[in-house]
Amino acid sequence: MSWISRIGLRIAAGTAVASPSWGAAMRPTVEPLCEPSLLLAYATQTGVAEHHARDTAARLRRAGMIVRLMGFDALTPELLAASPHALLVVSTTYDGDPPDMAQAFCECMGAPAALDGLHYGLLSLGDRCYREFCGFGRRLHAWLQISGAHAGFPPVEVDDEDAAALADWHRQVDAWLVGGAFRLAHTEKVPL
Repeated sequence: MSWISRIGLRIAAGTAVASPSWGAAMRPTVEPLCEPSLLLAYATQTGVAEHHARDTAARLRRAGMIVRLMGFDALTPELLAASPHALLVVSTTYDGDPPDMAQAFCECMGAPAALDGLHYGLLSLGDRCYREFCGFGRRLHAWLQISGAHAGFPPVEVDDEDAAALADWHRQVDAWLVGGAFRLAHTEKVPL
């Protein structure tokens, strides 16, 4: 086996150690795999909730947090139970309905889940011209509460892209996650 093959095997195994004769630019770097410290899930019909979820995830990542972003079509109560901290960004369609991508999750909301270890923040998007403003977000919040989950701050409700309410969301998230003890305890990289 040639020295190049041996180096290649070491790199693949994540144990590469650069020889002193190599230049700094040639040194292989192996980043440890990280476990997400925050789950951020969105339920959207038109893409607005996904946009705000992605924007929130980008802000948190810039602050050094590890974020797992997913749609409600992949979310389960078991994933929530396994996540100590979550942010949920949801929209309400028409007169209080959940987005299509959250229909399967809504079936799980028929009974409480065991979520007493979950701390969450909720951004609920709606439009006051409909009879049941933020209906899905309010039902989700009620289900989380009866399931034993703990709100990190009161749910933020947004009427038709209200800039002040969205700014309040970012302030609440920053105060809870970025500036608080959560960040100090959860930004350390953890190997899988």
